[in-house]
Amino acid sequence: MKASQKELNDSIEELRNYSNRLTKEITTMSQKLRISKEKIQASINENLELKNIAEAIKVLINEQKKISNPNNNLGANQDLTDS
Repeated sequence: MKASQKELNDSIEELRNYSNRLTKEITTMSQKLRISKEKIQASINENLELKNIAEAIKVLINEQKKISNPNNNLGANQDLTDS
């Protein structure tokens, strides 16, 4: 069973909210430890969980595009044979 547009939207929103909360937690803890802004940003950029969340969001957005535009899922080779 494929996910509906609403389910995809809800999942994306929940993942974005979680990502924002996690980023805020990392920032808050780091500031309490008096870590420099550059190191805080590096920690956020290198955080594996945040990277995984971002990748999951990309996958869900691609699924949204497929649902919104089902005729655009043709293979690239098909265009070459039409010439």
